[in-house]
Amino acid sequence: MHRPRKVTLIPYATFSLFHVLTFVRTNLIPLVFPPPPKPAGQQAQNGAAAPTSGGAGPAIQQTIQKWVKSNYDGATYAELVVFVRLLLGAIAFQNGILLPVFYALFLRSRYFFSPYTRAAFANIGQRIDGLVASKPSAANIWRQAKAVLNRFAGGAGLQPRPQGQAQEQRAR
Repeated sequence: MHRPRKVTLIPYATFSLFHVLTFVRTNLIPLVFPPPPKPAGQQAQNGAAAPTSGGAGPAIQQTIQKWVKSNYDGATYAELVVFVRLLLGAIAFQNGILLPVFYALFLRSRYFFSPYTRAAFANIGQRIDGLVASKPSAANIWRQAKAVLNRFAGGAGLQPRPQGQAQEQRAR
């Protein structure tokens, strides 16, 4: 029996932190810093929505929102790094073979539901395309690997398609 790999908890903990911070930003800060009362019958300027909190609340909310957005991409890439670590660990018999399998299923669902994960995969794919472009044998292996990965990611036709690609297939 292999020891549990705590490294797999990094993405869960990171995204849990993001969710907690978003909850604090949208639900708790407006309770602690309520919006100032508006005079009766007065509309928000230019039809815009009234601030969700008053005092220091909006500044704190913006700081949390900016921090989460700026760190979201890094957390997405951390998911991919964890998978590589688990895969290499399985190859070197440092962890069980099921860990990368189950984590691959997790990444598959993240790929389907998260535009950030799809963008990370696309970025890494483009980088590898650039690296293997000058080596025909490596490019051929990479093309075959991408075909297998695309089949795995798409499953039973669940992979979202770009608008242009769906229209091209209808025209055929």
